[in-house]
Amino acid sequence: MKLLIAGGESALKTAVARRFSLKYEVDAPTELDLLSKDEITAEVEAFTPDAVLFFPPLTDEKKAADDPEKAYRENAYSAGLFAVSAASVGAVFMLFSSYLAVGGGEGEITEEAAASPKSFVGSTLAAAEKIAAGVSKHYILRCAEIFDEKGGPLDVFESLTGEKNVIRLSDAAKGSFISCGKAAEICDKILDSGEYGVYNVADDGAASWFDFANEVFRLRDADVSTSADDGSRLRGVSGAEGGFKLSVAKLRAVGVTPPDWHDDLKHVINGRILEEQAKKAADGK
Repeated sequence: MKLLIAGGESALKTAVARRFSLKYEVDAPTELDLLSKDEITAEVEAFTPDAVLFFPPLTDEKKAADDPEKAYRENAYSAGLFAVSAASVGAVFMLFSSYLAVGGGEGEITEEAAASPKSFVGSTLAAAEKIAAGVSKHYILRCAEIFDEKGGPLDVFESLTGEKNVIRLSDAAKGSFISCGKAAEICDKILDSGEYGVYNVADDGAASWFDFANEVFRLRDADVSTSADDGSRLRGVSGAEGGFKLSVAKLRAVGVTPPDWHDDLKHVINGRILEEQAKKAADGK
């Protein structure tokens, strides 16, 4: 199978490209103008992929709010260009959306939930989803909070492992999480399934920031005091507050078993610890 992977750079995109390149022929152009119909068409026609994977580039809420028109162009219009090009060569179109495309609320959010975004980024992703759904062979992947993106929740909480003051964290609502590696693994299995449609990509279970942070501190053996609050004030942690709890029932229906979020987090932190130990050994410490 030949895959064209395009869009914004992120740890998730890197993880997906790394995993898929082990079993597929992958084209991941870095100089492609994501707003040029001619360049995109030429790339697709030259490579003739079996599937086109698109990662919306603008995911920063402040930047999207500052220039909504640019956010729409980069996330939705660009997605449309790739979707049309994919369809023109009979390829599958896979859009990497997120929980932001749907609104939070009580209970689990299923794949059938109507888009009701509450943010600028979410609005552009909802528009991209509508475009993707117009391609006969499409996958729309609504990813949960990617906790190990650079500067993301895990980095934030690991930076606080030496904190002496009490940290106040939101315990008001629970949301879904997933690591880049597990998200890439699940996406691979979804692509193999051949069952087109909308999927939630998330670990099993849900947690508040209070739950998540305390698990990070426990795994890091850090003596940090926390208290439950009705809202987090830490920069870099916001996703769980809206109650973005994603159902994973459809994943199970196609034979995909998502990991429990505790296990996923433990796997990532253990990997980081091993890397830290290897670096210290290499430095002779």
